[in-house]
Amino acid sequence: ADVSRSMSLEDVAPSRIVAARAAILEISAKAGARPAALIAYAGDAYLLEPFATDRRQFDAFASALEVGMVPLEGSNLGRALSLALSVIDQSAIGHARIVLVTD
Repeated sequence: ADVSRSMSLEDVAPSRIVAARAAILEISAKAGARPAALIAYAGDAYLLEPFATDRRQFDAFASALEVGMVPLEGSNLGRALSLALSVIDQSAIGHARIVLVTD
């Protein structure tokens, strides 16, 4: 999930970050019993929720996504993808999809 400064723009009502949170929660609801992980990125990337099937914590983190929660400004997509691949490699997940939520 992109939490860079550009996600605060209001060209999507009420804002891009609100739309991103809603999209992530929809993905979570449709994941069923499949495990999901959550990474937030701006100038750096952080794993917020490792792969899990319990949606309560995942949804809590998704609902709390805010612009500025990553202290380093920027939009380092490469770092986010690198972290995602690392999380997948280190997990017992046999097959994974990376879903990018950004502007």
